[in-house]
Amino acid sequence: MARTTKVMLEAEVTRLRELYIVEAAKVKELSSVDDWQNERTIDGERAYPLFSMTAFFEKDWDSERKHKPSSWQIDGMPEGRIKDRSTWSARGFREWPTEGELTKWSRELWDGAIERPRSEISRILNPTNLSLVVTFQGWAVWWLTWFQHETFDVGLDDEGVLASFQRHCDREIRKAQYAGREPSLMGAEDRWRWSGSEPNGGNDDRSPPPCRCKFCKEAGIVRIGH
Repeated sequence: MARTTKVMLEAEVTRLRELYIVEAAKVKELSSVDDWQNERTIDGERAYPLFSMTAFFEKDWDSERKHKPSSWQIDGMPEGRIKDRSTWSARGFREWPTEGELTKWSRELWDGAIERPRSEISRILNPTNLSLVVTFQGWAVWWLTWFQHETFDVGLDDEGVLASFQRHCDREIRKAQYAGREPSLMGAEDRWRWSGSEPNGGNDDRSPPPCRCKFCKEAGIVRIGH
């Protein structure tokens, strides 16, 4: 496995220049760590600190794959070995996490990727020189995973959850318009796509949004698929 493991908390001001936390998608630049860590609200709702994780590593190259590695991946590497990286979507934390909590979280993500790869093509072969980089992404009420959004369950009824998510989508659309780009919502801008996956959270389970399946309840979240 890895010879070195490094977890870094990156919270650069430049990273936050695209963080919109006020109405009408006006840019709010934060200038101190104390400001970053202060609890805040967005449109009157509790917002949560978001962190993402990127793993940088070296691994064996599977010569049977159709796609060849990029030049940066093979530069300086011995034959049969390449450099690679993988990024996990941002996750919300109820409170500002300690460095120890971020270290534990990033290790769990990495160990899960090694022990339970999503497919044969995503398998990471003989990784070494591992560096896990945790990055503060800003504050939000909802956060995006793979074609779904989630937030912590604060006791709202279904109507309140849907209204909260609609406000989030509206904010993201205004942000995108302000920046001259498409919104990063994976289809959630179309309300007809919203769904849940009750009762068991499986791929074949479908229910009206929001989702309150057994996995959501265990994690203390509500979720909307799209």
